This record gives sequence, structure tokens and C-alpha cells, in this order.
Amino acid sequence: MIVTDDYLRYVRYTTLRPEQKLIQVWHACGAFKKFALDALTSLSAKEEKLTHSQYTDVCVSSEAVRPFYASAFGISIDKIKALGVSRTDPLLQPEKIQKLRENIYSIKPNFKNKIIYLYAPTFREKNKKVIDFDCEIDFDNLENNLKDNELFLINRHIATKNNFIETDRYTKIFDVSQLDTTALLSIADVVITDYSSIIYETCLLNKPILFYCPDYDDYERDFYLDYPDALPGNIITDPSELLEAIRETALNGLSEKADKFKAQQLSACDGNANKRICEMILNYLR
Repeated sequence: MIVTDDYLRYVRYTTLRPEQKLIQVWHACGAFKKFALDALTSLSAKEEKLTHSQYTDVCVSSEAVRPFYASAFGISIDKIKALGVSRTDPLLQPEKIQKLRENIYSIKPNFKNKIIYLYAPTFREKNKKVIDFDCEIDFDNLENNLKDNELFLINRHIATKNNFIETDRYTKIFDVSQLDTTALLSIADVVITDYSSIIYETCLLNKPILFYCPDYDDYERDFYLDYPDALPGNIITDPSELLEAIRETALNGLSEKADKFKAQQLSACDGNANKRICEMILNYLR
């Protein structure tokens, strides 16, 4: 029995025995940006097929996304099982979220009793290579216009190499990329993102989302869903509108589109994903 939650490159070079099982408990939720065979990057189509062709089962977040994973991995749809995503279970356990919140406040006591705007953009690529990203935010102007009880936190993607702000320059804007993302989500009042899969965790936590995409016309990545119409929040592209749009999002709360988005993309993420996945694995071992 082999269980993985990501690319397992070793299986490209070996053929599993008939009695061996390879279970893919994929780390991400939903079907957002195209990947694998549907969006070739550093690996060739042959390498992608060799990586994914021997899966016994693939666990995904909903029935609706099963065809997309079958296409991305180049395998039969009957191998794609809507059992949920393991890492989402703690998001639906209030006591665990409360502990994360308390941990953040113990590390950053100045965040407590503040209105938190969490900016979490994804990385950018050009010609299949990660590039620096200009978010076009005037941080000096943002700092001057944030109220005393508002904080703007920046959580850069791990692949993003450039910093958006200079350390310790501001009193209301902080780069918190070194902190746990789920913990940051637990204290956020609004999450601002663009093309990041953080939208799934945010939806499960019932946090309102604003999509800020200044490079919308130039972004090089295709989507499985109808972007931006199917998103669980409003989208803006003008950086001058950012703070007003954030405050409006905070006032309005979770978008009406969020329920439909969750039903389509996250129906199997109900807090019992681990139980179902473990039962499937145990059935193979009996």
C-alpha cells in the first residue's frame, strides 16, 4: 500500500506489482486552475502520464470535480472518488480553529482586536517559469488610509521570490508569510486573493473573499471553472479601488455565490474525509 498527497516521481520508473495499491489523497481542493496533463509545465505529457497512470484511487473534494481530475491525470473516472480532502477536516472543527487563533495572538498580540485583511496572492509564471509579480498596490497610500483598527497582512506564496514591502517600514501592513496560512485564515475578516486555491479553505471557514487581479488580462493559466463568474466573491482589477472594495466585502460578508461554489467544489469536505479515506484503505488491507 502506497499513499501520497502529491507527485510521486519514483513511480515513473517502476511498474507496481498487481497486488500493490497506489492511493492519491490529493493535497488540493476543487478544480480551479488546470494542472498536470491539462496544463503541461516542467514535465512532458509522457512524464505526467507515467506519474499518474498507476493510481488505484484518487480522493477529491466533490462529485462535480471528478471529470477534471480524470482528465488531468489521464485515468478512468471510476478511479476518482469523492471522499473529501484529508487536510480540510480540521477546518470544520471549531476547537482546533480556536487554538490556531490563540496561537497567532500569542505570537502577534498586536493583531488582537483588529480588523484583519489578509492578502494572499499566488505566484506568477511566464513561459513556464516563476517570475516576480508587481501587485501594483501603493503601500504608502494604503498605510495612510487604513484606520487604526485595521491591519493589512501579506501572505506570499512559497514560490514567490520578491517581497512586496520593506520589513518594519509600516505600522499597519505586515508580511506574515512565515506564519501558518490556516492560522492566518482563522483571524482574517476578509481574504484578498487572485488565482489561489486558498479560496477553498477560506470558503470552508465561511470567510468573505475579494478577488484582486490587476493582471487579469495577462494571466497565463487556464481554469476549469468559469472565471470570474463562478467565483465565490467579487473581482476588481484597479488598485485604487482596493481598500474601498475590501471594506465593502467586510460589510457585506460572504458572497451569495459562495454557497453554490461550495456545493459544486467542496460537497465531500464535511469534516469526515479522513474517516472515509481510512475506511477505503483498510478495506484494501483486510
